[in-house]
Amino acid sequence: MIIKFTSIYKGIPVGTIMTCEADYGMFCVSNGYAAVENFEGAEKIIPAKVTLTLPATLAAYAAGDVITGIVGSVPKFVDVAKAAGRNVMLVCARLQTSDPAGYGGKTFNLHFYNDRPTTIVDNGAFAIADVDADKREGKVNLAMGAVGSNTVKVGMTDAAMPTIASNPVARDVYFYLETVEGLTPTAISTTILVKTYWLIS
Repeated sequence: MIIKFTSIYKGIPVGTIMTCEADYGMFCVSNGYAAVENFEGAEKIIPAKVTLTLPATLAAYAAGDVITGIVGSVPKFVDVAKAAGRNVMLVCARLQTSDPAGYGGKTFNLHFYNDRPTTIVDNGAFAIADVDADKREGKVNLAMGAVGSNTVKVGMTDAAMPTIASNPVARDVYFYLETVEGLTPTAISTTILVKTYWLIS
């Protein structure tokens, strides 16, 4: 990225032309002058969240089942990317449930897609359809705190979380929450908050 200063900026003379190290001008140098700035379009971290409300039953989930709640469609984080096809990268993710007795100590896979995948209904078996293979960007594993602990309601990604990068076809990032072990809810209409933070450019 090339930037030409048309007015004096932090002591940089008018007419100075800088070649930036990366797109969007995070660090630029020229003739001994340097500027470290967040120019328009620079990377930043944004939150995105979805609350899943489970059906009003106490139906058990087997290992490998999907939790989508009563939305009736594939859950998604809305307007994550700045524009269709622009990069986003997952920084961290967490879960929080209103039913710690049913979900405490359990682990989950959070699968990400850059476009809407084939619908899997709540309590259906997770599978990657052939038509969705190129849409799927990867997964992260989240573990809820043990029953009786002060973190029983919350599951977090760990420090070794793999990087999930995506170029959403639209601005949205779709996801599925998959159970790793079987579980049985203990409360009607349980809610699960799925909260993420994304680096966008």
